[in-house]
Amino acid sequence: MRDYKDKSPRERFVVKIYLCIALPFMIAAMIGAAVAYAAIFSLGPDTPLSWIHLFGLTLTMVVAIVVGLAIGGWVWAILGKLFFGIRRADIERLFANGPQIQIVSKYNDWCLNLIFGPQENRENK
Repeated sequence: MRDYKDKSPRERFVVKIYLCIALPFMIAAMIGAAVAYAAIFSLGPDTPLSWIHLFGLTLTMVVAIVVGLAIGGWVWAILGKLFFGIRRADIERLFANGPQIQIVSKYNDWCLNLIFGPQENRENK
């Protein structure tokens, strides 16, 4: 993956907008998950955590991070399209250098198809 300083100004803009929009959603999801976990298991501020609760809270935080970034990604893509002129090609350029995990790539493609419309078939052109 290229360093941030090697990215084009357009790619840097897209990354900055993503961070400004998606990170607050991730933090909100983490706080909500921690509060919900404590409420479900009746944990107070002075309650010591057992190893099981520590493992459960850690797993809950990992899930909250993924869910928060996914929700933030949706909001970012929609707001980016409407207000910042972000195009599908801008987003795909950022994904091209990262690891290609099949389930994540299918999810990202489905999201982009839903927001920006289906991708043109480049093989027939």
